[in-house]
Amino acid sequence: MKHSAREVKLTTGSKGLLINVPGSTIVNMEFTFMSGYDFVDTQKYEVPHSMEHMIFGANKYYKNSREFSREFGLNGALHNAYTDNILNGYYAETADFEWERIMKLFWQGLTTPRFLPSEFETEQGTIVEELSSRLMHYPLTLNIALEQAMGDDRTLDYQTRLDQLPAVKPKDLHKHHADTHRASNMRFIITGDIKDKSGDMFKLLERYTNRLPEGERNTRADMTLTTTKEPVAIVKDVDKLFFGLRIADEGELNERETLALEFINYTLTGAWDSRIFGKGREKGLLYGIHSTGGSYSGIATMTVFGSVIPSKAEKLVKFISYELAKFIRDGMTEEELRNAKQNALGSFQIRYQTLQHLVNWYSRYFIYDEFYNFTERIDLIKSITRNDVQRVVHKLMHSGDNWCFGILGRKTHVAKAAKHYDVVSTIWK
Repeated sequence: MKHSAREVKLTTGSKGLLINVPGSTIVNMEFTFMSGYDFVDTQKYEVPHSMEHMIFGANKYYKNSREFSREFGLNGALHNAYTDNILNGYYAETADFEWERIMKLFWQGLTTPRFLPSEFETEQGTIVEELSSRLMHYPLTLNIALEQAMGDDRTLDYQTRLDQLPAVKPKDLHKHHADTHRASNMRFIITGDIKDKSGDMFKLLERYTNRLPEGERNTRADMTLTTTKEPVAIVKDVDKLFFGLRIADEGELNERETLALEFINYTLTGAWDSRIFGKGREKGLLYGIHSTGGSYSGIATMTVFGSVIPSKAEKLVKFISYELAKFIRDGMTEEELRNAKQNALGSFQIRYQTLQHLVNWYSRYFIYDEFYNFTERIDLIKSITRNDVQRVVHKLMHSGDNWCFGILGRKTHVAKAAKHYDVVSTIWK
């Protein structure tokens, strides 16, 4: 999608990107604060999440969430919010002709929430439903356990979050909002056909962010990896056996390395002729498997996830371990590199065709105050070499110092966790 991006810095300390998309008939705006789970005591883990659920509820100008939402959506505008370890994010999408009205409403909610006890009780019930549904997301459950086993003491499992939820009170939301929703702690991205609107937007943002308290930008702390010597084993009454292998190293990947890691994941599990997914399907060992990776909080990670009929688990674990060991030893072939490049080029051109996808591309800015150059991406994809790939393999996968393997399933199947763990350990022998 043709566009141009520029950074703006407000006198209040807030910073953001204005992305002009000529011809767009909608405006997308997203505002974030470093106020996620990492910025509360673990006993109050759900405070940022609870606050996010209520930020567009009753406020100084509207007596309840129903009235506010009705006014917001009069002409089809949408709004929502999210919480993760680092961020609370709030976003809206509106028709071009009413962007100013929506921005005004947006900031009324963002700066004057009341967190009414009556609405609080309702939303806490909604959060119970949300967290309870996640208890049955077994790959996610296993992933959290792997993260915890490797030193992540910040991310809590969903049952613990449910157990702690009753300790959260409206006063906690008021305090967290006041402590974190400061002008200097905010980053934003606004997209649309905004070339002729940018001056007005800048003035409004100056006015609105002046309503936020002053203070410093929050900073995130890097994680320290922990070496594990035994498997993660979770007993659940499920028919299939879920498994995960997480490999990590301290130090985040740069853009070139991150792209090379995407090539690795595509070669291993991303295509019908891939080394693990493709061959595994041909052998009848699996239905689906995927690998993913990236950087966060000072570490780089790669994780392989899948599920299998228990009777095939031993053969599948041996197969995956063999293919990973071979890839670490021999690297990527020239043909695999060409295929990965073609996939990356096609995916890049297909993916970024909406304003929200553009925000996703530039979302690195929310945490790092920088972003990858969109116009240079195609040239970067074409420039990746086998040596680039092998450097990432050496950095992340070669030593075998930091990895963790886990399974989730019935007790009789989980009892074989140590045996599977020993097989996986042969990758580095």
